Amino acid sequence: MDSEDLLAKDLGEHHDPDGGASDSRGKPIKVGLNDASCEAFADESLAERLLDAPTAPPDFFRDATVPE
Repeated sequence: MDSEDLLAKDLGEHHDPDGGASDSRGKPIKVGLNDASCEAFADESLAERLLDAPTAPPDFFRDATVPE
């Protein structure tokens, strides 16, 4: 497992000592990243993320029906 995977695993397994996975309202507890954790992630551009993306948007209404 490389260092980025290990860091992501550690963040995902973080447990708040003052509670559980949610606050008193039942909302998830937020985990903030410090400067060191932000520096651990490699930069990537939007162009890099879109290299393998389809050029046409998904057809959200493909299986839609209209009641009469």
